[in-house]
Amino acid sequence: MEPDILESEVRWAIQSLAKGKAPGQDEIPIELFKELKDDSIKVLTTLCQQIWKTKQWPSDWKKSIFIPIPKNGTVKDCSNYRTIALISHASKIMLKIIQRRLQPFLERELPDTQAGFRKGRGTRDQIANLRWIIEKQSIRLCRPYKTMECTHKDGDTNTLNCPDKKPVFESTSNSENRIWKHQLV
Repeated sequence: MEPDILESEVRWAIQSLAKGKAPGQDEIPIELFKELKDDSIKVLTTLCQQIWKTKQWPSDWKKSIFIPIPKNGTVKDCSNYRTIALISHASKIMLKIIQRRLQPFLERELPDTQAGFRKGRGTRDQIANLRWIIEKQSIRLCRPYKTMECTHKDGDTNTLNCPDKKPVFESTSNSENRIWKHQLV
């Protein structure tokens, strides 16, 4: 059986949420939660414990407000928006507790190669690893370029360097030849 939700977990979850964030449908700001006294923390802990034991999320905590945020481009094109969902801060507190409890299990289960959405890991690490592997294998990636001349409708002529269709992998043992062409790394 899982351990009960502790007051210390609820306090930690409240403190971990950033101030100034928009509230959900209940319109209760996070700043109010951050000012809760001991008795109110106990009530919130009891509520979280009930949710944990019954596995029943309150219906009000399931409701979100969806807000489209425009990206660059025309506002008439629906694909130029990203959507954010505003959920209640009470729901976020419970979600933080669950996330913190699941994190150790996920860290054990996920392979070391998984970098996205993990604390202390990122795509830069993966790029560095990939570069190291390629250098260890004495392989460099290059794309042979050919010169092409293009004439525009207005009569101007430009010379373009166009890559061939497929990249070529070449084996090399000379360390100075391990520099990737075209500043890929």
